[in-house]
Amino acid sequence: MTKSPSLHDLLAQMQANGLQEELSSSQCLELANLLEQHSPQPWYIKALVGIGAWLGSWLFMAFIVGISVSMTEGGFMVLGIVFLIGSLALCYSTQHDFLRHVSLSVSLVGQLLIGYAVAESSPWDDMESALLTLIFLNFLLVFGFPDRVHRFLSVLFINCALMPLLYKWELQALIPFISPALLAAFVLLSREELQRSIIRRINTDNANPLLDSLLPPVANGLLISAMAWTMISTIYILPELEADFVFYPTPWVSTLGILAVLCLSEWKFLPQLSGSGKPEVLYIILAGTILLGATTIHAPGILLSLTVVLTGTLNGHRFQQGLGVTFFTVFLTAFFYGIETTLLMKSIMLVSSGLVALMVSRLITRFTDADAFTDASAVTGTNAITDTNTDKDTAQGGQ
Repeated sequence: MTKSPSLHDLLAQMQANGLQEELSSSQCLELANLLEQHSPQPWYIKALVGIGAWLGSWLFMAFIVGISVSMTEGGFMVLGIVFLIGSLALCYSTQHDFLRHVSLSVSLVGQLLIGYAVAESSPWDDMESALLTLIFLNFLLVFGFPDRVHRFLSVLFINCALMPLLYKWELQALIPFISPALLAAFVLLSREELQRSIIRRINTDNANPLLDSLLPPVANGLLISAMAWTMISTIYILPELEADFVFYPTPWVSTLGILAVLCLSEWKFLPQLSGSGKPEVLYIILAGTILLGATTIHAPGILLSLTVVLTGTLNGHRFQQGLGVTFFTVFLTAFFYGIETTLLMKSIMLVSSGLVALMVSRLITRFTDADAFTDASAVTGTNAITDTNTDKDTAQGGQ
């Protein structure tokens, strides 16, 4: 059995054959080391590396926190700042997967320690002080921490901390407006990410490393956050608590906002996919979308799922498409078992929305087939006229 050649052997052979005359032996060796250092690993290896890094770092930090607290009877703020600065320094100094996961976990522990220290020493409400501190820290770390996973988690932490604050301040009436706003921001950032990727392929001089590494995790964080805010409308509430507890007061506001985002996306981006350039199909889709929004007025997750699927299709992003389909299934299941409306109203809503979707699909198919038939008839008619003229000329020539 022959042994497969290594990367060093292949580069040396290419240089010997004159295929790499411009590269010296030292450059070939440097290139080989660089490629082997950044060689892709299987996903399960990366998962095991991440699990090991998180477990090891959390156990080590628990030991450090326990020793420090027992000796100083406090010092949470100092430990939190030390952990946060250390995680930033570690993340900026290495690209190794294990060490990057360690820096990520150390940063999260540092934020929790700082939030706990602020809650202990604050003269105001403990929970409000801790949550505002976490929001402020994660807002800074979105731009300052050079790791995509950390930026994604920072966006989620900001929204997770904002949710109890709204209920604490009795501003839950603002909840239905947050999901459409986050969805609109996700659509804009996703389109900007697609345009920047096209620009990078055409001209590498226009690349912006900070912006290119910032857009994808922030956009995905906004998307997951929008889904989480929308899922609040489907959380099951015990009947005995329903009279005293309003968890999601007006979900129809979210539906209208998401409907506006979806219609604007269709109006702006769907003509790019139209082959014939005729607006009839676009008008049918817009009218069907408005009807679908009217039939699912109390189920905002349905239109949100459609918006995510549309955005993922336009961007060629299969993960977003799969995420939209998955969220549609989860939301529909949770909505069906919720108690916001009666089972009869839910059945009417789901059946009517299905009929609207089937009607729109049928109209689109009919108009598309009609356009194709018209185009084919035009081509066939032209060919028939040409063939007829050709036959006449042939007959006259024969005579």
